Amino acid sequence: MAIGLAYGVTAALTKGVVDLLGGGVAGVLTNWETYALAVVVVGGTLAPA
Repeated sequence: MAIGLAYGVTAALTKGVVDLLGGGVAGVLTNWETYALAVVVVGGTLAPA
């Protein structure tokens, strides 16, 4: 169940980060969604099945 939730959150955050790419690298690196995406991806990967 937790892994499915992580996949859903990852999809939503990925969309947000891709939308930020129009602002260049600075736009991506200065937004919270980029860092939240990194945390969710690592957490979803390391979550026990």
